[in-house]
Amino acid sequence: MQALMFSIYCIGIRSITTEECRSVFGSSKDQLLIEYQSGCRQALWASKFLQSDNRDCLTALFLYLLSLGRSTTPPSLHSMLGVAVRTAQRMGMHSETMLAKHTILEAEMRRRLWWAIVLFDTRISELASSNIVTLDPTWDCRRPLNVNNSELRAEMKTPLSMRGGSSEALFIAVRSEVADFIRHSDFHLDYTNPALKLISKHTQREVIAPNHDLNKLEEMLEEKYFQFCDLENPLHFTTIWTMRAYLAKYRLLEHHARQSDLPAHRTDAQREIATSYALKVLECDTKIMTSPPTRGLRWLNMFHFPFPAYIQLLQGLARRPIDETACQAWEAISANYEGWFSADGDFDSPVYRMFSKFVLEAWEACEAASGQLKSALTPPQIVSFIRGALARAEQDVADKDNDMAKIGTGIHNRSISAPVSTKSTSQGISGTTELQCDLPTMGAEVFFGNPGQHVLATELNQLDWSGLGEWPSWGLF
Repeated sequence: MQALMFSIYCIGIRSITTEECRSVFGSSKDQLLIEYQSGCRQALWASKFLQSDNRDCLTALFLYLLSLGRSTTPPSLHSMLGVAVRTAQRMGMHSETMLAKHTILEAEMRRRLWWAIVLFDTRISELASSNIVTLDPTWDCRRPLNVNNSELRAEMKTPLSMRGGSSEALFIAVRSEVADFIRHSDFHLDYTNPALKLISKHTQREVIAPNHDLNKLEEMLEEKYFQFCDLENPLHFTTIWTMRAYLAKYRLLEHHARQSDLPAHRTDAQREIATSYALKVLECDTKIMTSPPTRGLRWLNMFHFPFPAYIQLLQGLARRPIDETACQAWEAISANYEGWFSADGDFDSPVYRMFSKFVLEAWEACEAASGQLKSALTPPQIVSFIRGALARAEQDVADKDNDMAKIGTGIHNRSISAPVSTKSTSQGISGTTELQCDLPTMGAEVFFGNPGQHVLATELNQLDWSGLGEWPSWGLF
């Protein structure tokens, strides 16, 4: 119980902003997280969590890992999540046969925990560039029920049935329904484990309608759940736009996975389809990151930066800068960027500078095309913001160099070399776009819903992605 309480404290601190934390607790968010996470680790160790069959103990471990956020690397978190997955399997949470031995309440709580662990493990697997995922069709744990907590009682003898509408469990119920579809999907299994397609209950999609099933899934979600939701309710609002973003993302990934088997030349119609999916992803994600109802729930979305959508749009803008959708694309990118990044962001990270490189190159292509047409262009908000951020970062580096030079000249008869920041040297400061870290290489698949798929143009694979997973701010991407 002590470990569970500490893990809840950790999640509570993680879910609020830095300003709110200092205002309420009078301490920095990072410092409080360190203290509560330390207490949680000690409590987990005291409870012998590696041997325990207690559900609360496993819940505490899961919440602790979830609270780590960007403070650890994806490969490390992926390995630690393996402990949670194996513990859950040892407790039989993945099997309805084992769950049937428990009371209705306990079985349902275990289903909720199993799906939560699986979904988080799947996302961290993507970020760790691993195709070892738990989201596959080999287990039969049913989806969590869409019911209010008050409907689940310890003395229950008759199980509740699956139903639509809204409830306190709406988010996990709908997200599990989408994930259940994905784990039986061909484009997911083609990379994770093609042999499992033989046992999947999902039927082969028709070539003439590649998104037929995704369309049916979205229609079902709208009719079964979303039409009963209140957009003034933070949980309902977050659920609707998160699921719409997921579906648009999966459409984009499935589209590129399908196109990768076709000749290299793609038609304008195919590009327009991919662009429409990317625009939808950003539209939905911007709703999550900027709307007042989601303020207390955005922390979970921080694991899902819509990088594939950005790259799809930016590469399209670089190739076809004067296009009828160009203005719409820049507006969508700028609006989403404003929702994600603040003035105190980590602009020196290799991820941010690589991302900035894509944006500025796309805009330079637009400026070049505009020059040929002899028409003036006003830089979109995202370009102005990035240029300003990089200029400030460059000035900060220059100021630090000047300070070190003054220190060196003020000491007589001693030869002192200013220490060189390995972070600045290995990844470059503004003015260079090369990332030359001597760290384990991570492929372009780190940012995509299905790791390893050749889902975008080859430019991504020509970049040096070294070390991005070991940078503290990986979680934003």
